[in-house]
Amino acid sequence: MQPKYRYELIFKTVVTGALTLVLFVTPFVLYLYFSWDIFCLGEIKSTFCSLAIPNIYTYMQLKFWGVGFFLLFWRELWWAEGILGYITIAMIIICTTKKQTMNMLTN
Repeated sequence: MQPKYRYELIFKTVVTGALTLVLFVTPFVLYLYFSWDIFCLGEIKSTFCSLAIPNIYTYMQLKFWGVGFFLLFWRELWWAEGILGYITIAMIIICTTKKQTMNMLTN
């Protein structure tokens, strides 16, 4: 592969990745903004408004379901049955994705 085409491939990959990221992150950010607008700007403010980053999704998960992102680390549930299996599966997927991405970029 000639150097010119390789840089074009890298450029297309980066631009496509950035556009995909924007496409998937924008609805979540809008959801957070509208929930903040509804529950934090009125006279009666919700509890999640006082958080550093007022994320209603995380607040609802923790309050009503008792779950959350990285909550198993905070509650020290490493030994709980099934947790290590989920972590192992996630790490296999992450490592495989990283390896294949690096292979694609180096070839």
